[in-house]
Amino acid sequence: MDEHEDEKESVVRTFRLPVKRDRLLTEEAKEKGITLNAMMNSVLTEHQDWLKRATESGFVWIHRSSYRAIIEELDDETLRRIGRTVVPEWVEDMSRYMFQSTDPERILDTLEVRYTHDPLMRVNFIREKGNYTLVFTHDMGPKFSILAEAVTKELVTKYFRVEPETTRGESVVTVKFRTKNPPTTVSSIDSRHANHQSP
Repeated sequence: MDEHEDEKESVVRTFRLPVKRDRLLTEEAKEKGITLNAMMNSVLTEHQDWLKRATESGFVWIHRSSYRAIIEELDDETLRRIGRTVVPEWVEDMSRYMFQSTDPERILDTLEVRYTHDPLMRVNFIREKGNYTLVFTHDMGPKFSILAEAVTKELVTKYFRVEPETTRGESVVTVKFRTKNPPTTVSSIDSRHANHQSP
């Protein structure tokens, strides 16, 4: 059974939860307008796809106000330098950790996993026959856009061997590029998170 077939299969499990935990989960599911089953699947998916991997690969948690304050103190060129050097290194490390690979598609998968589970960032990745559009929407201020643009330009240039077209706004960064040799297989993250992409 391949990975995609495995995703379609389901099993029934019985778990014991404290009454308080059950009530909290039920209330949250109701607030989101989803079933408790969908809520539990969402929690488990986030744990497996991101929280566990992030913890094991060296991520630390920092409050948004602190992170934003640090970014605001840096000048534009320093942010670009960090975007070209420091951030791509951890993206590559995470790609090796999660996918045992740093091929171009796995690098994009890593970025998508990272920001699909980040409440401060929304991502929409479109990959069609060698045409790529990566859209990052955030609430971290214009300085963060400088950093995000530098990161994506560096990764696309290094791994896809093309110079991307980028557009940077205060809360959104859009990256477009085309490759001559598009991948022949569909990314696992494309299918797994198809319903989580922003419109």
